[in-house]
Amino acid sequence: MTEITLCAKCGTTNIDYHGKGKCFCHECKKETDTVDKMVLSPQERVRAAVYSRNNKWAIENFEATHN
Repeated sequence: MTEITLCAKCGTTNIDYHGKGKCFCHECKKETDTVDKMVLSPQERVRAAVYSRNNKWAIENFEATHN
């Protein structure tokens, strides 16, 4: 399992950590106070990536192959 950092607001991994508990999300265009760290399995990591892009076809394809 891999530890990755996700945006606490939208769940994307497209963030920059600025230090002292501050990070900037490029999707939300906001700075948050804390960094949300989660330990995800490979399937959960792919699910987070698919859902963060809001691509309906990719979400349907992921759900069809993993459920």
